[in-house]
Amino acid sequence: MTKISVNLTRKTRLFQALSDAGIKNPASVTELTVTGMFTGEDMRYIGKNIGENLRELDISNVLLKNINNIWAKDTFTEWLLSKDAAISETIARSGWNFLRLCTGLRKIKIPDAVTFEFSNFLLFCNKLTTIAANSQNRFYTSENGVLFNKEKTKLILYPRERNGDYVTDLGEGYAIPDTVIEINDYAFYECVRLTEIIIPDSVTKIGNNTFEGCVGLFSISIPVSVKKIGHYAFAKCTGLTSLVIPYSVKEIEMTAILGCTGLTSLHTPKIDYSFIDQNFIYDKHGQYSFCYPNLTTISVNPDNPDYTSKDGILYNKEMTKLLYYPNGRQGDYFFPDTVKKIHYYAFSESTCLKSISIHASLTDIDDVEYIFSTCYNLTSITVHPDNPHYTSENGVLYNKNKTKLICYPRAKQGYFSIPDTITEIGKCMFSNCIGLTSVNIPNSVVKIMESAFINCDNLTSVVIPDSVTKIGQAAFMHCDNLKYVELSKSITEIEHALFWDCLNLAYINIPDSVTKISSMAFICCEKLTSIVIPDSVDEIGGQCFTGCYALKSVFIPASVIFIDNAFDDCPAYITVHHDNPAHKSVNGKLKWKRKWRYQIGKKEMLMDFFKKNNNKEYQKFIKLIKNENDKCIIDHYARTGVEDS
Repeated sequence: MTKISVNLTRKTRLFQALSDAGIKNPASVTELTVTGMFTGEDMRYIGKNIGENLRELDISNVLLKNINNIWAKDTFTEWLLSKDAAISETIARSGWNFLRLCTGLRKIKIPDAVTFEFSNFLLFCNKLTTIAANSQNRFYTSENGVLFNKEKTKLILYPRERNGDYVTDLGEGYAIPDTVIEINDYAFYECVRLTEIIIPDSVTKIGNNTFEGCVGLFSISIPVSVKKIGHYAFAKCTGLTSLVIPYSVKEIEMTAILGCTGLTSLHTPKIDYSFIDQNFIYDKHGQYSFCYPNLTTISVNPDNPDYTSKDGILYNKEMTKLLYYPNGRQGDYFFPDTVKKIHYYAFSESTCLKSISIHASLTDIDDVEYIFSTCYNLTSITVHPDNPHYTSENGVLYNKNKTKLICYPRAKQGYFSIPDTITEIGKCMFSNCIGLTSVNIPNSVVKIMESAFINCDNLTSVVIPDSVTKIGQAAFMHCDNLKYVELSKSITEIEHALFWDCLNLAYINIPDSVTKISSMAFICCEKLTSIVIPDSVDEIGGQCFTGCYALKSVFIPASVIFIDNAFDDCPAYITVHHDNPAHKSVNGKLKWKRKWRYQIGKKEMLMDFFKKNNNKEYQKFIKLIKNENDKCIIDHYARTGVEDS
């Protein structure tokens, strides 16, 4: 470790001064004080040659010249601001571009001329322990290494690696001085050393992101003087187990406690709906997905005009609407008789919930098909016989006349027979039902929607009756133990990703009704050894058999014109019917017969090809478009286009 001071002149640059001082290895310098004329060339030299080992750089008494563009992202590791206010502002305005690399910064000194807000530029200084403000500075002051405004009414920045002022049972604590009225944005950002912070009664405002990432923080008390709490104020404080927001808080921003996954209890004041909606209830379109897996209790101030709680569960004031069931709450839940409506995602990630009992007057459930979809330990749903909208049988939820299957509990075990009154299996209906081993689908069912059985890890067999005309994409995706599938003879398409990652599926018979096998339909079916493609198929989508490492051979019939990289990373030996107009097999590999390729339904691609290469063919093609459908057009040119290669 080397500490050195150099004086620079108009003709002497830093590299020369260090050499004259006997420094052969610039990277060995850890503390550097520079006086005299300091230029952009000197600063670039520090960044490129001294780098991360530099712990202190004092340029507070230099005359800066030619500093334009010196603050590139590779410039330097530590810095002290110049006394020249104009130069200081130039440095600061571009500061964040290089300070994010100041991982070795331990100490910063602020001269008396600094007037701008620069604290956010220090957020990337992970090793910062001390901020010292010149006593003559008119805007800032510091106390024990913590930065405040001059009057000490605003705490601006607490260095990330600063130790606490006292020892607690769990670590270190810090008491904010009682002169402070406002705690600045990011003031304690990622101060992981602190386990306790005491906020005095003088504080009225907690800024945005103030305590974000204080993962070691186990205890913090918000005084009744606080009126406003900003965005993400306590975000990612995973160590917090309880939080009381006092009644004095009139404004608390959305996501104030986002990611506080350790919370077990929360007391809320008179707050607006946005706080509830964004911190506890998923956004309807999935934009926010916040989960508090340990939260068991929410308590609401009795004076709150909009909300109330009972047994730790959140309701509207009249208790006619259930808003949020705490994620970590254990056991069974019986709806109060007053509840008539359930908010969408009220039960999101309620993984400890075992059973639900719905009374006669509960008639309005938002997004009813999905509301219990992430209750992974739910085994039973029961409905009062007098309920006019819903009914249940063997713990499964239906509409009143049982024409619609609403919810199959995710933890329900074994075999399930769908009633013959059901006509459609809805989207994600059995998703993540890891206890489901087999299912009987009756002839009444005509549609199986997308992702209907996705992630049913223990589903071993499925027979789909001929009444089914459509099976949605990814319907059986990630069914790891699915071994036997009998498809409906009424479907016309094997949809996208239908059997993606069905690791144990060894054989499947594709019915003659199918004309298209869509992209990724069998991707990563590692044990698939045999598949027969019927003469009805004319298209096989991209990556359809990618990762089917056990597939030994495939025969492509004459009908298949469109194949889009379907056999990438597949070892199968491919043979092609000799009458196939578009493809041929060469040593077991699929090859095109034509010099140009076709994609079904994309007229523009063919039009563009002919326009550039053959105007006569282009004119013929335009005429065909007006009279024939896409398939006929493509088929025509597949058979009569250019000669074989």
